[in-house]
Amino acid sequence: MSVDDQQGIELAQSPMIDRERGESEPEKRRFDVKRYVPAALRPQDKSQPPGILLDPRFYSMKKTAMTIMCLLIIIMSNSVQLKHVLKEGRTHAFYGTQVTLGIVSVLMCASIGFYLMYMLTINDQNTYKQRKIDFLQNLGLIFLFSLFILNIIYTIFHAI
Repeated sequence: MSVDDQQGIELAQSPMIDRERGESEPEKRRFDVKRYVPAALRPQDKSQPPGILLDPRFYSMKKTAMTIMCLLIIIMSNSVQLKHVLKEGRTHAFYGTQVTLGIVSVLMCASIGFYLMYMLTINDQNTYKQRKIDFLQNLGLIFLFSLFILNIIYTIFHAI
């Protein structure tokens, strides 16, 4: 047996080394929990600053975008109900009321959507205009609540 053959046999009998991780086969077989836990589930290290800070402007923009998408859903559902009422004709007992409520609801949804897009352009970092900004945000909330009540009434008349 030559020296090269003996070295080959010794290498084959020694544990294999994973070159990517730099660990041998026996170490690789051992299950390490920390390696397989996702980073989101690991406890936060309190000595380090948080990785991502919540930007209030970004949060406000996402919230407004979702509200506008909900308004689009309301517009679509109201237009389907309005189409049904118009197709049924004047035979329905509350024809005039339903047509009026449907048109007012669609127009109110569109105007609230434009109002919310205007609210996105306002710089909320200006402390001198904070009272005006708070008033406009409260006004938007009142508009949304009144739209909610209007749609409840419209749906009640549609169910009768």
